[in-house]
Amino acid sequence: FKIEKLDAANAFDLYVEVEKDDTTERNGALPFAVTTYKGDTIFVAQDKTIQMITDLELIQSDTLKLISDEIVGMLQRIDMTEVRVRVHDRYIYIICPAEPVTLMYDTIDGFWQPPQVIAMGHLSVIGGNLIGHSNARNESFTLFSGRQDLGVDFEAVFALPYIDHEDEFVYNQFTKSGISGRCTESAHVEWTNYYFTDETEHVVTREIDGADMKLVSNPDDASWGSLPFMQVPYGGSIDEAGADVRRFNLFDAKASPAYFEYRPIITVTGESAEFHLLSYFVDQKVASRKVGNDLYVSS
Repeated sequence: FKIEKLDAANAFDLYVEVEKDDTTERNGALPFAVTTYKGDTIFVAQDKTIQMITDLELIQSDTLKLISDEIVGMLQRIDMTEVRVRVHDRYIYIICPAEPVTLMYDTIDGFWQPPQVIAMGHLSVIGGNLIGHSNARNESFTLFSGRQDLGVDFEAVFALPYIDHEDEFVYNQFTKSGISGRCTESAHVEWTNYYFTDETEHVVTREIDGADMKLVSNPDDASWGSLPFMQVPYGGSIDEAGADVRRFNLFDAKASPAYFEYRPIITVTGESAEFHLLSYFVDQKVASRKVGNDLYVSS
C-alpha cells in the first residue's frame, strides 16, 4: 500500500491517504505450518505451495526454494485447513487433517511419495516411533508398522505413469514384461497394463498369488551405501524386511497390442500381506504397425 501524509484534511476529514499500490505474492506461511530441517525453514505458503528458506552462509543471505513443483496440481485441490508440518529422519510430512491426507517428501532422493490417506490431525515422534493423533476421536496410533490398519488388511496400489518409447509419435510394442521385488506368500497381486492406442484404451490384467510364485531368500541383499561398492547386490536388506518376505522375479510372455503409451498398475491385497516393488521391465520396441491416415490433419 502507498501511504501519503496530507498538509490539510481531505473530503473525509483525514490527513492520510492510503492507496493500494501492489499485490504481494502470498508467500507468507499458513498458521502452524512451519518447521525446520538442518537449519532451513520449511513452510506451507498461503498460495498452497511448499517452500524452503535456505541459509547461504557464504554470502550471508537467505534464498527461497520451491519444493512442491511436482505436486502443484494436487496441492491446489487439497483443503489446507489446520495443515501441519513435521520432519522425522529423511522425510518431511505435510499433514492435512481436513482431507485427510498426509504427504511425504524424501529429502535424500528429492521425490514426493504417493499421498497417504490417514485420519490424522497431528504427528509426534515418541521413542523413535511415529505416532499419529486422530483428527476425529481421542486416540493415537503407531504409523508405518505392522501389516494391518486397526485389524483391517491393507490394500496397496503401485500406479506408475504412462510410458512411451524414445519416439512417442510411433506405435510401440513388447512381447515380454516383468516385475521384480519381495513379497509374502499371503500377498495377492493384480497386475494390470493399460495401453493407449488410436481407438480406445486396452486393459490386460494378470492375477497372481504369492504362494504360487517362486520366492527365494537372498541374505546377501543389502541397501545402498551400507557395504562397499560392488560387494553385494543392492536393493534393501532382507533381514530388515522379515524372514517371510522373500525375493521374486515374475515375467509375462503375453505380447502387448500396438500402443502409443502404456501404464502398469499393481494392486496388492491379502491377509497380513507385504509387498515391495523394486523394478519393472518390458522389452519395448517400435511396432510394425504404422500410424493411420485417420490421425493426420485433413486438408
